[in-house]
Amino acid sequence: MKKKVGIVIGAQNNSLSSEEDFETLEYNYPGVFKYLDDNSDTLYHYSSEFDDYTASHDAVIFAFLNNIKQNKYSFHSINGDKLTKKELDKYDIVYSIYELGWWYEKHFKNKQKLNEYDIMISKTTAKVVPSPRFQDFVLRKHKYMNFLKKNGIPIIPTLNVDVNKYMKSKGNKATIHKQIKEFAVEHNNADLLFKTELTGFSKNVETIKNKLLNGNKIDNYLKKVLKYNLTGVLVQPYIKGFDENYEYRLWWLNGKYTRGIGQKLDRSKGYGEPRENLKNQHLNKKILRPCVSVGNKICKLIKGEFNELPPILRIDFGCCIKNSIGKTNYFVNEIEFSPTHYAEDQPISFYDDLAHAIFKGIKHPERKTQKKPRK
Repeated sequence: MKKKVGIVIGAQNNSLSSEEDFETLEYNYPGVFKYLDDNSDTLYHYSSEFDDYTASHDAVIFAFLNNIKQNKYSFHSINGDKLTKKELDKYDIVYSIYELGWWYEKHFKNKQKLNEYDIMISKTTAKVVPSPRFQDFVLRKHKYMNFLKKNGIPIIPTLNVDVNKYMKSKGNKATIHKQIKEFAVEHNNADLLFKTELTGFSKNVETIKNKLLNGNKIDNYLKKVLKYNLTGVLVQPYIKGFDENYEYRLWWLNGKYTRGIGQKLDRSKGYGEPRENLKNQHLNKKILRPCVSVGNKICKLIKGEFNELPPILRIDFGCCIKNSIGKTNYFVNEIEFSPTHYAEDQPISFYDDLAHAIFKGIKHPERKTQKKPRK
């Protein structure tokens, strides 16, 4: 009997954006194209950006999974917006493409529902990939940033603020105001970038200039964040070179570096929309090689800590901090296990690679998340 695998989808972003994409899909992967077409009621969504129905990256990956020739698994889509433990329990294995960030985006107005995602994936009888512990590690970004720093990986300096703790008393507010101001001074009186840990809320990214940094500015920002029931905030120095240099977004599939893109962001649109992109073949090798070397080290660290590697891992490297990665001045900016794949900059074949990475990753999913005993 085939094992039932539930694929949690529903992000409805990063969609196939051109007729050429669908033509390539139909010509090179007719089985995938037919599967999408036959299941258009659940796998297509209306995109106001394109004024048409299209398929988002998670739906396309799901269709590619169903195109893999094998007889051990049956793949089923799970609507992430309507996730329940009862639904998860129907499956032997659950793979999360749609994850906590999207759950928050959908349910942030309902405080009671916000913790349900973590509870469901922790208590389901299905084996969850990546494991709940690893998902928590990545989605609560301060956890992996502290882990990387502890292990000597260059990261952007970061101060973590617990908004619930901040709101408890005037004394807590005064202490945190002081910590934030001292953090700015430590970094050459830098302007500060405030952002929530769950980055689906790009509207909650804000830069406060050093000369305007005061208790009222901080208080206003943290109160605004709390309206969205978000309680984790990261404070970082605004890096001037970050916008002028390409951020390298690099993919590892089952622990092996696969490809990457470079992006410059337009900050006039909130946290930033891509304004200039470098495709994989145009990446600067002098920057790419040392970043890949650091990414390989991160994969080994994750494997050692969690006894698992996520099938898909994207590590983003930004610029510029002196004495960071080699002579590049690049540093680790972010890690994601269910990242945006930037369809416009990727060949359709990449979705096939992603599907095969997930297929390989679910063959022997690890549930053992305890640290190995020290010898």
